[in-house]
Amino acid sequence: MCRFVRERVRAVNDYPKLSYPELYIRKGGYKDFFPHFQSHCEPQSYRPVRYEDFREDLRKCCLQSRTWTVEHSKRDTYSRLKKL
Repeated sequence: MCRFVRERVRAVNDYPKLSYPELYIRKGGYKDFFPHFQSHCEPQSYRPVRYEDFREDLRKCCLQSRTWTVEHSKRDTYSRLKKL
């Protein structure tokens, strides 16, 4: 999330002028942040990633993550083999 926000901020501002010069990753993430600071959040509702409506999206994301991991691993292996 930090990377996403940083990219968006840099897309609309010239460095070093940043709307958010400092970003932090909170222990517990958004899930723990939301109940305490709901008025600062958009949208004003929260559903966990394992919420029933998101089941298919989560499944696709997990499958894609495995694909990325396998591809990355294959590239590393091929790269190492070429050096031999």
